[in-house]
Amino acid sequence: MRQDDHEKKCYFRSSDRVFKMNGSWFFATREGDRGPFASQDRAVAEMKRFITEQVELASFQKDREQEHQRKIESGKILRSPKLELLAIDDRAYRRPVQSTRDKRKVYI
Repeated sequence: MRQDDHEKKCYFRSSDRVFKMNGSWFFATREGDRGPFASQDRAVAEMKRFITEQVELASFQKDREQEHQRKIESGKILRSPKLELLAIDDRAYRRPVQSTRDKRKVYI
């Protein structure tokens, strides 16, 4: 279970995330299969890069959220008021007019 998950789920676990299909190599993630790659080594290298990017992205997002919260608490950023969507025009939309050419009957 991931730290961000609040409900228990059953995930399929595979001992080997790298697999070969139709002569190409792929690796499996929760987001879906990634590939194709020319070799198994290349697929493994890309899988490691993918994992590193995901970990760095999660860390970056967490840092940004904490920084934003500190700015709000210190008063540097004012909480934005909720915006209300207003209707500009209450007229009903008109349907396109059919041309008279479409209404003519054709006799053969």
